[in-house]
Amino acid sequence: MISSQSPTENVRIDDLIERYLIFCSVYYGDAKRGTTANIIDSVRELQSRFGKMDASNFRPRDLKSVRETMIEIGLSRTTINYRVLKIKAMFRWAVSEEFVDVDVLQRLQTVDGLKRGRTTANEPERRQPVAWDDVSATLPFVPEVVADMIRFQWHTAARSGSVVTATADQFEVDPQNDDLMLWRPRHKSEHLGTELIIPIGPKCQRVLRPYLGGGPLFDPSRDPMARGNVGKVYSPASYRRAIVRGIEKAERAGVSVPKWSPHAIRHARGHEIRRTHGIEAVQAILGHASLSASEIYSERRLNTAREIAAAIG
Repeated sequence: MISSQSPTENVRIDDLIERYLIFCSVYYGDAKRGTTANIIDSVRELQSRFGKMDASNFRPRDLKSVRETMIEIGLSRTTINYRVLKIKAMFRWAVSEEFVDVDVLQRLQTVDGLKRGRTTANEPERRQPVAWDDVSATLPFVPEVVADMIRFQWHTAARSGSVVTATADQFEVDPQNDDLMLWRPRHKSEHLGTELIIPIGPKCQRVLRPYLGGGPLFDPSRDPMARGNVGKVYSPASYRRAIVRGIEKAERAGVSVPKWSPHAIRHARGHEIRRTHGIEAVQAILGHASLSASEIYSERRLNTAREIAAAIG
């Protein structure tokens, strides 16, 4: 447990961020991926601008200044609002740990989120599904590990957070069908006690098989094309950046590829599965929160997911 410290001891924002990330790495998991990785991204501009400031002196005008920096570097309005909320959450934690007084947080809470049409921040583009031809055209321009992550996500329709946290011990042969495997990934609702099970079909298994030796499934160090600063595992952000760089390389090589993101894969697979198998099949594969956890992970929905995996994945 992180020890408390009196607000009068003038904790710098640098120190506050370091302590908060230690807490997050325990509470949310690995700092290289998932929620903790998103928090690291969220506090980057804060640390760059105000790292040496005493946290107790941080004011709404300072938070707005951080937000302006985010606008200047081209982040979308919704991303900026998300990151500002994460900064406020850090100060809420700091109050509970007695690193800052509650009035610091109360002042920061007066900073409203950016409103559509009332800011110069970029408006996020509406998410569109991506065609396999466009995904396939990108593959030669990304590290081979990333290419296999893309193929794996295409077959499973999993969230990128689940893909980057996949480990060999999450997979087993389906006891009801030797031709399938079952994957129990980490997912955003696992803290509620729910378990997500994704059947893996023959096509996906061919992608998966070389990576089942142990440890993190998609290790960047396996591929000489991977950038050295990626670390031992990909995060959702670095996975997405690798795709963006791949699309840019394709364009420089004269290959026209529309911009797409990992979420566009999930969106595309949802469209296709709905067209071929119906709405309940989409809910079974994607685990949509519109159904209760007991419905999502019922045996009937798992059997539906098995049928789809055998047919298309």
